[in-house]
Amino acid sequence: MGQTAGKAQRVRAQERAERLERAPRRRLELDKDGEARDTRVDAAVADVYQAQDDKRDAAPVIELAEQRIGEALNRILAEGVPLAQVAELTELSVTQVQRLRAAAAGETQLGRSVAPTARPNNTDGHAARSLPPHEEAGERAAS
Repeated sequence: MGQTAGKAQRVRAQERAERLERAPRRRLELDKDGEARDTRVDAAVADVYQAQDDKRDAAPVIELAEQRIGEALNRILAEGVPLAQVAELTELSVTQVQRLRAAAAGETQLGRSVAPTARPNNTDGHAARSLPPHEEAGERAAS
């Protein structure tokens, strides 16, 4: 039994030595993978920063376009076309139409103010004003 235990101990010692020899190589391989991963992460972070800058630079252009869309929507509404139909015609949701109308009314970061326009065909015979949705709702409640 002594020889077998001694042999098993030598085998374990040999296996341990082989593992110790492989460990530094494996660590270097992992470091290379880690360096490559770090490089990819750094590149992705730089892309995020660039995209944020691009988005910030585009914001004024987008805001102006939304105001122009809102003004056009207000012109359609001034023709007496119901809000839901305007949304359908323009392939926008009712919520988007309302938001864009608010942008046209100057409720944006640019601070541009647009006077309400008259709607010629109001049911009570009076010219109605095209107001942002929250003002229009408040005006209806006051009537």
